Amino acid sequence: EERHRTQQLLYQMIPRRIADVLRSGERFEAETYHDATILFSDIVGFTTISAGSTAMEVCNMLDELYNEFDALLESDKYKALYKVETIGDAYMLVANVTEPCVEHVDVMCDFALDMARVCRWVRARVKTNRGQPLEIRVGIHTGSVVGGIVGRRMPRFHLFGDTGVQAASRMESHGVPGSVHISGASRRFIRHPQRYLITERGEISVKGKGLM
Repeated sequence: EERHRTQQLLYQMIPRRIADVLRSGERFEAETYHDATILFSDIVGFTTISAGSTAMEVCNMLDELYNEFDALLESDKYKALYKVETIGDAYMLVANVTEPCVEHVDVMCDFALDMARVCRWVRARVKTNRGQPLEIRVGIHTGSVVGGIVGRRMPRFHLFGDTGVQAASRMESHGVPGSVHISGASRRFIRHPQRYLITERGEISVKGKGLM
């Protein structure tokens, strides 16, 4: 039983297929994934919130919110999504990497909309130091990434690539609070566009990427 719990914990930290390779004593070679859909989210005004809060208050706030996001991932609907990491207030997911997913953008958009819904629940329990409700920004992009294990101690599965990871991050940072900002690349991969209310923003200037 203890061995099973340890194994399940490992699978939460590293994709199952990759974890099994490492457990066998072999080295996992980095792989390229051409049509990965990446989601980034962050908390609007997090720097200001943190400046006026104690470290414990910030930790509890993030724990409250991200526990709800993690609970969503346990649903069968989102089994194709993989939580890559959280860094500060940033929450990062990927689809069509750890396992194939034909509707990877649709599934990610559904998750993003559920994130917004969950955030509204959390607002009733958690207020910022200014008494304002929590708001999140969400960005989604589809592109090529390289995924691999970095380091030996506390190994984690990381994604790299300007056309995938950085572009997704820029979609989040240039997004509108309370909305889901998707790139043109992701829009082209949506299998059921009729299920969403999509408003085109046209070309915008994106830091480090030019016009997108």
